[in-house]
Amino acid sequence: MKVVIHDTTLDGQPLDAAGTVFWGRDSLTIAEAMREQTPFTAALAPRVYMTEVLASFEGDDLKPLPEALDPAADAFLMRLASRGLVTFLPDDLPLDLKGGQEDRPCADK
Repeated sequence: MKVVIHDTTLDGQPLDAAGTVFWGRDSLTIAEAMREQTPFTAALAPRVYMTEVLASFEGDDLKPLPEALDPAADAFLMRLASRGLVTFLPDDLPLDLKGGQEDRPCADK
C-alpha cells in the first residue's frame, strides 16, 4: 500500500502538489509511520493518535473508529482521503526511495 499524505495550509486545506509518500504492508503500518513523525505523537497509542488527528479535522462531527486496530486504520486513512488529505497510489508505482517514506517534490520543481 502506498499513500501521499498531503501538506496543508495553515487553515488545514490540502496542497495537492506537495506531501510525503508512505508505504507499508497495510493501513495500520502507514498510520503508525505517520504517528512516529513527531515526538509529540510518537508515544501515543495508535487509536489515540488516529482519533486525535481525525478530531482536528472533524471536530464535533467525529465518529468513533472501529474497535479492532486494522479496520480502524483503514477507516482513518479513508476519512483523511475523503477530505483530500491523503491520496492512495497504485501499489505498482515505482518509487526510487530508500526508506518507508520520502518527501514528494512540489509539482513546480
